[in-house]
Amino acid sequence: MSDKSLIGSGQMVMSLKLDPDQTAVGELRPGNRVQVLLTRISGKDNSTTSVVLPSVRVYAIEREQSLSQDFSTGGGASDDSQQGPITVLSLVVSPQQAVQLVNAEHNGDLDVALLPPGGR
Repeated sequence: MSDKSLIGSGQMVMSLKLDPDQTAVGELRPGNRVQVLLTRISGKDNSTTSVVLPSVRVYAIEREQSLSQDFSTGGGASDDSQQGPITVLSLVVSPQQAVQLVNAEHNGDLDVALLPPGGR
């Protein structure tokens, strides 16, 4: 669940759609800090990767529903190791960072890296 206290004055929440086949940020939680990277011309010899947002806070996470959950017992997955990959990541950003994020989304492939606690 998201926490409204994560949004400060002059900030907003932007959602980033992720490819579940390329997302490996299993321990991610609202409140964590992440780095957003952009790869242009992915898969080619002249591809480049750059940091779009060096450190932003996670607001909310949506995951793909796992098909391996055991519904016969009425129980689903209860911990992150059994949840599906992340499909949408909502981030707390400034207006300038929002523009950078939208520009990056339309110009290449985005990846997200979990930063250590206290990472700025």
